Amino acid sequence: MRKLDLLSPLLMLAESLSIFYMRRFKSIKTMNTLLLIKQAARIFERKLEALSNDPLCLDADFLKKRRIIKRKYWIYGSYLAALNSVPVLFSFKAPKETLACIFAKTSAINAIKVLDNLNDHWQSKEQAAESLLRALQAFIGEPFPMNLGDDFIGKAENSVYNMAKWTYDTIREYADISSYTFKLYISDLLSLREGQEKSLEQKIDEPKKRKISIQRYLREINEKSVGRVWIDIDFCFYEALNGGLDRNEREAIKHVRLAMDYLFKASNIYDDVTDLEEDLRNNIINSVGLLAVDQGYLSMKDLLMGEKSIRKLKMSRAIEDTIHLADMILLEGIRHLYEARALNDRIDFDALIFSSRISRVFCLRKWFMREISSGLKNMVISFQRFESYRIPEHIRRYEKYIRNEENIQTELPAYSSYITV
Repeated sequence: MRKLDLLSPLLMLAESLSIFYMRRFKSIKTMNTLLLIKQAARIFERKLEALSNDPLCLDADFLKKRRIIKRKYWIYGSYLAALNSVPVLFSFKAPKETLACIFAKTSAINAIKVLDNLNDHWQSKEQAAESLLRALQAFIGEPFPMNLGDDFIGKAENSVYNMAKWTYDTIREYADISSYTFKLYISDLLSLREGQEKSLEQKIDEPKKRKISIQRYLREINEKSVGRVWIDIDFCFYEALNGGLDRNEREAIKHVRLAMDYLFKASNIYDDVTDLEEDLRNNIINSVGLLAVDQGYLSMKDLLMGEKSIRKLKMSRAIEDTIHLADMILLEGIRHLYEARALNDRIDFDALIFSSRISRVFCLRKWFMREISSGLKNMVISFQRFESYRIPEHIRRYEKYIRNEENIQTELPAYSSYITV
């Protein structure tokens, strides 16, 4: 059995054990939650298989054969979706709506992940920008042109647009698309697209790569984080089930959106630690390398040597520093969850806070397995008291670059003004 074949069952077992452990929280009923995760993944898989009946799309088998999508994407996607959706929606005792919400988020994260794979490996910057625009239009229910012809990249993109549309269609079925939270969803999708476009610079020609810095990554490129969109979907369902929102609920939602923004931005950086070698082989500069350059561990010229720079990065404190940087961002997210907990008693904030620990382990899992001693130490840190996290002073100086609260929309104009892109 190949290593990856063994890894998936072990991770699925870990998922089940984590849900079993989380039964201590008021929102988590072990068997009910596991059933929701399984059902959402099954619904997504069936809809993906049904794309084989659409001549403009690629079916699931071809997508998997070209490694554009993997089954684990929707298995893990539904699991991670449930870790937030169940605590947010549990008080309404609405399993049908909760399942729909988990499915909508599973579809969204798969659309984003698959399009990211296409743009990383097969698309020019201009083609990628166009595909991001069409995906945005699908996510917000705007008409968009499908690719025609037999080109497999065009068909793969069309499959992505269908996934994005499944998210929109599901939200529209269960929530009001003129609601406050749906307007937040649109606003955050616009920010997400802007961040995704800026992130394309991580893989383009050398002269432009030289203009990227860790400061710019933290301020602009990391806006590719899906955190706010992710939780916006939950709140579209929350507002519909709740029959509206009072002042405290809107304030709590503001803090939760900020929290998820920070937590997912931290996850992006944890992912960079795990993906460092693969990214450098694919001529992509990620936050590990940018931080190392800023700390003087190597030069940008050295970093642009690609795989040859891996040894220098591993011999330095670059990876350790990057994990500290991500932890600092994570702690900012946790602070906002505590702020929100004081304003709302319908959401299980203890479960949401614990889920951030699981996300840290999930993002760093491959690195844990490659670097056993330091990996085990960091896995233990994931479950320690947040007060025990120690962020070195030379990393704290980046704190001013991670705060983005002034750019988070809370009060929005009419829905129609957001639809035109």
